Amino acid sequence: MRKILILIVALFMLTGCGGNKTYDEISYDELNKMLEDKQDFILFIGSDTCSACNTYKGTLNDVIEEYGTDVKYIDLASLSEAEESALVSKFPITGTPTTVFITNGKEEDTHNRIVGSAKKSKIIEEFKDNGYIEG
Repeated sequence: MRKILILIVALFMLTGCGGNKTYDEISYDELNKMLEDKQDFILFIGSDTCSACNTYKGTLNDVIEEYGTDVKYIDLASLSEAEESALVSKFPITGTPTTVFITNGKEEDTHNRIVGSAKKSKIIEEFKDNGYIEG
């Protein structure tokens, strides 16, 4: 009986530790709609097959959970060749992960990005500088 109880507790713990995404994964069409609607948002461009992206996701999720920030994620690996090409034309990137700050449906400044896997303090600083976290 004790072994069963320990097993059940262990399963609950493993299930609870599963990678809950706190960013919102969007499609290319959803991204275009947000841009057309001139929305303000944070766009995280990455790939589920990218190890640096997967490391960054954990740190980014910590920031999102702590500050309640909304971040949109687009997975390059899930896009068609045409969609990926069009995305890279809109947001020229040199690699992933790349986080872009969109204002009124446009990226105001490409120097304002988070490129590569960043530390939590860097993400918080950039989110504050861009008005997504108060402080």
